[in-house]
Amino acid sequence: MALMRGLVDGILDGSIQYSTDVAGGMTQGLLLYYMGASANRPNQTAFALDYMRKRLNRLKSYHGLDSWPAPVARYYLGEMSFGELLAAATGQQDLSQAIDVARGDLLRRRHLCKALFHDGVKSRVQGAEGQCLTRMRECYALENPLIEHEWYVARYECEQAAA
Repeated sequence: MALMRGLVDGILDGSIQYSTDVAGGMTQGLLLYYMGASANRPNQTAFALDYMRKRLNRLKSYHGLDSWPAPVARYYLGEMSFGELLAAATGQQDLSQAIDVARGDLLRRRHLCKALFHDGVKSRVQGAEGQCLTRMRECYALENPLIEHEWYVARYECEQAAA
């Protein structure tokens, strides 16, 4: 968590000028939120939400709010429904249709992976651990999108739940 917080702080203060996504480092904020939620550290989740808000405000003038994974941050901040997040990820609001689309399209599978994972995290924060694990299983059940941190963390979550 300290490493992820350092990355977020570096993006904010400009000492880190390159981020891992076109949304200007949104991925680091999303992962910090997961870490804070899973460790029951509300100060970190609040900081991560504030960071996401700042990144979204910056995006409005550069790339627009559709730059992935900005829709995931918008979902956390209550600006989108889960169906709208699925549509942003895959073009489909229905989960089964979104999964079908993602099977044949790597980029949409990557986006769906993040959407499912972070819906699970949101469920965890709301006290719905069963729904969280359902989403983690759905995320992990996707064919490995290779470069999405969330898929690997979902695998870990599933393994821990089964142990």
